[in-house]
Amino acid sequence: MRRFSAQTPNGGRRSLLWTTLALVFSLAVLTLGVTGFRGGPTPALAVTDTDGDGWSDSAEATIGTDPLDACADNSSDNAWPADMNNDTFSDFSDITTLTGNFGLPVGPSPNAPARYDIAPDPPDGFVDITDITRLVAVFGLTCTTIPTPSTTPTPTAAPGAGIVFQSAATTTNSTALASLAIAKPAGTATGDVLVASITLNGATVTAVPAGWVQIAAVTSVTNPKLYGYYHVAGSAEPATYSWTLSGAVTGSGGIARYSGVNNASPLDAPAANAANATALLSITVPAVTTTTPGAMLIGGAAINSSSATITMTGPGGLTPRWDLAGKRQHYDDGIQAAAGNSGSKTWTFSMARESAGWLAALQPTASATTSATPTATPTATASTSTTTPTATPTSTPPATPTATATATSSPTATPTSTPTPTPTATATASPSPSPTATATAAPTAT
Repeated sequence: MRRFSAQTPNGGRRSLLWTTLALVFSLAVLTLGVTGFRGGPTPALAVTDTDGDGWSDSAEATIGTDPLDACADNSSDNAWPADMNNDTFSDFSDITTLTGNFGLPVGPSPNAPARYDIAPDPPDGFVDITDITRLVAVFGLTCTTIPTPSTTPTPTAAPGAGIVFQSAATTTNSTALASLAIAKPAGTATGDVLVASITLNGATVTAVPAGWVQIAAVTSVTNPKLYGYYHVAGSAEPATYSWTLSGAVTGSGGIARYSGVNNASPLDAPAANAANATALLSITVPAVTTTTPGAMLIGGAAINSSSATITMTGPGGLTPRWDLAGKRQHYDDGIQAAAGNSGSKTWTFSMARESAGWLAALQPTASATTSATPTATPTATASTSTTTPTATPTSTPPATPTATATATSSPTATPTSTPTPTPTATATASPSPSPTATATAAPTAT
């Protein structure tokens, strides 16, 4: 410890700073090893982590980062809490930034900015070991490698339940690349139908993954280029799907996974699309006409921007599944109970931009569409027909022996007056037994 006092004042400060950095970093690594988490502690409101970067939307609102965007588009775009200098990486420079404010409360200068108080969730108002530990948990990662989970809880589909959205995976290329790779959605099983929506900053798609079929290609405007695809999952699917592009560009894409879709004919209605070469505050895609009850409307819109500060809002009645930066896009879906015209769908923007959009529909499996009505009809019919035959044989046998017994004693007298009251009484009791009694009496007399 005496060596510190032997240094010059300036050298002592530098030595103390680096020693502090080393100690803090070591303590953080030690703490991380003890707690054993990867990617940091689970946010208290993890279900509202819209951009999937590991911080809840409410925490990001306090920190001052964008809850809808995991990657910075420039040095002033605060997107990922772990990326202090907005270079898309969490590295030693970010650790240095935190340690330079270590021990300070959040507040106006000379206190620490809220941007550096990244833990716990919600932030505690201090830059301390919890923040260092949280940062070390993602040390060496880039925002483009963060797995983006679906924010919608994964439902369990019952047999014949119709089309159900199950999960999604997304990716954002904030740096220019000549391909776009998207991970296979979690839980993908044989027979699931995957739907991809891809937005590109000017380039076009030149090659698609094996087994994928194009739904839409909206390429009439310079920017953005928007594509839609579907794929029926088999028993051996790759971990990622990659689209080859005509050039290196920024972009984004997502894959939604659905169960209950007709594998033989996944599309119930072909796609409609729209494009605005002029900057407008919305884009409206024409209606599609579904032919099957319970079809799932699917569609998306993209704008000529990579900034998440421009908000996008999907059509009413549809559920948003993702809202991505890179090249901004919004994907939505929703069940249309009755077959017919879907009505046009409109996406709105907080700033006027050039845009593109598409809309289509998935067809439910045959069992899903017929289970409700046809199953009920035969059940009712079977119940009625079972009651009728049971009643008929039960009433007929007692009637026949009774009539026969009466007829046997009657022929002995053989008077004309006796037959007259007998048919009259029988006819009054039931029209059906009358002919039976008459037919039985005639052969007996003979």
